[in-house]
Amino acid sequence: MGNLNDADEKPYCSSESPDGCHCDRKDSTAADHGELYGREAGIWKASFKQLARGDVEGVSEAYWTLGNVTCTGIVGWNESIQLKNTSLEMPFTWTGRKLIFRFKTDQQNAILLEQRHKGNIFYLGFENASTLKLSLRVDGDPNMETSLLSQRPLDDNKWHTIILQYKWSQIRLIVDYWKEGFLNLENGSENLGKYFKGNLIFGGSGANFSGCLSYLAIENRPTNLTDLITGSKLQNGCQDLCQVQSSKCLNSGRCTENYSQQSFQCLCPDFVTGDFCENDINKDTDVTLFDAIKSYALIANFTENPLTNDVSFGFRTDQVQGLLLYIHDQFHNFRQLHLWSSNKLTLTTNYGRSIRRCTVSNVEKDFDTMQWIHVEVGRRDDHVILKVGDLWCKIDGPQDYSLSYVESWDNEQDAKGVEIFIKNMNKRMLEETNDQERTTTKKEATRTSVNR
Repeated sequence: MGNLNDADEKPYCSSESPDGCHCDRKDSTAADHGELYGREAGIWKASFKQLARGDVEGVSEAYWTLGNVTCTGIVGWNESIQLKNTSLEMPFTWTGRKLIFRFKTDQQNAILLEQRHKGNIFYLGFENASTLKLSLRVDGDPNMETSLLSQRPLDDNKWHTIILQYKWSQIRLIVDYWKEGFLNLENGSENLGKYFKGNLIFGGSGANFSGCLSYLAIENRPTNLTDLITGSKLQNGCQDLCQVQSSKCLNSGRCTENYSQQSFQCLCPDFVTGDFCENDINKDTDVTLFDAIKSYALIANFTENPLTNDVSFGFRTDQVQGLLLYIHDQFHNFRQLHLWSSNKLTLTTNYGRSIRRCTVSNVEKDFDTMQWIHVEVGRRDDHVILKVGDLWCKIDGPQDYSLSYVESWDNEQDAKGVEIFIKNMNKRMLEETNDQERTTTKKEATRTSVNR
C-alpha cells in the first residue's frame, strides 16, 4: 500500500491508486486504509519496516490489522459447467501429474474419468453412491484396481473433491480431503504417458453423466471450463435448485436435484413423511436424561428384533462422550453406539464371536452442539451400515449372530470396552432394582405401622 519514496500525502488507498499511500507518514496517530479488489488483489505476503526518526527515543510501536477479507478463489476456478447425459473431453492427456477437480451429481453410479489408447485403459468411477473404483490396465497386463469408500454419499448433490497423483510407483486417490487410497503399479518407474495418447474424458466414453464439474486443474493450473462447452448438453454454470428450495425440506430432509428434468425432491429420514418431510412421527415423544452416569431409557418387548432390523433415532447433547444406544439379546449378541469424542460416533457389533466396528467422523461439525442429529443403523445382506445425517460408514460382510451364549470373544482387546460397559450396566440395573425393592419394603412397613 505504501510508497515511501513518494513525498505526497495520499490519505486513502484504493485499486485506483497503484502508486500507494502513507497518510501516517507525518502523524503517528493516523492510519493507512484501503480496499483491494480485482484479479490481482490477493494478499500473498505482508512486510513491515520501521523507520528511524530523530525526534523519537526508545522503542516505537505500530499496530496492523486485517479485516473484512473475502476470498473468492483463483482466476478460472470459480467456473462450473453442467452436463446432461453427456461427457466432456479434456484438452490434455493424464500422465500422472497432480489432477484435482470437483463434481456433484444425483447419480448413484457414474464414470468420472476415462482414458483409452490401444487397449490401455485408465478408469475412475463410483458405484452405489459410495465406492470409488480406480482401475488401470497397460501393456496387456491384468487390471490393477483399488477401491475407496467415501464417508459421504456421492449422489447427495453436494460438491465433492477428487485428487489424483502418480508418485513413487503409486497412484494416490483422495476424496473430499479425508479418505485416501493407493494403487501400486508394477512398472511404477515408467511414465504413464508412454501408454496413453489423446484426451482424458470426464463422464467416460458412454457419455451418460448428469451433474456439474468445477475446479479442474493440472499441477494447480486451472482449466478454463467455459472454453470446452460445445453442444446443447453442456451449459455454463450449474443449476442449484436446492440452494433456493432447501428451506422447504423440513426435519432433516435432504434436497436432491434431478439435472435432466431440472427438478428437486426431498429425501426424508425414516422418522418423517410427506413431500417436504413435514410430518414427524416422533413428535412430542422425546425424553431428557439429566445424569450422564445413572440416567437411561430402558425399552423392551419389541415386536421386531432390533438386532436384525433397522433402528433409527434422533439425539442432541452437549457431552463430548457418552453411550447413545445399546441393544443385546440372551446370547450376548449386541449393537452399541458410542460418542467417542465431539465429532466421532462409533458403531460396535458382533459377527459371531468376533467384534467389529466402524466410525463416522464429522470434520465440518461437532455432535455436541445441542442440535438434533439423526442416526440410522441398518443390516444388509453383505454389510452393516451406520448413517449419521449425511455421513456414513459400513462394516463389510454378512452378519451372523451367535446362537449360543458368548462367554468370550475372539478379539478380546476389542471386547474389553464392551465388557466393561455390560458389567457397569448390569451393576447399575441391579442397584436400581434393589433401591426399588427397598422402597417397596419401606412403604409396606409404613402401611403396617399405620394399620396397627
